[in-house]
Amino acid sequence: MQHRFNEKLITRLQTYWKTRTGEDISDATANEYLNSFADLYESFLEFANPKYDAFSITGERPVQPTL
Repeated sequence: MQHRFNEKLITRLQTYWKTRTGEDISDATANEYLNSFADLYESFLEFANPKYDAFSITGERPVQPTL
């Protein structure tokens, strides 16, 4: 799922990137990197808690499995 992140967060990432690499990145690139970080974080959550359901973040209720 792609998100549009807060402008302050995008600016902070751009500042960090410029400080670390000396290169400027666009808002779109910063947003893409933040989405990648979010996906990575979500995969850690799923690994740490197998019962974690990514759909619960979107507000949708998952269908409960039946035995």
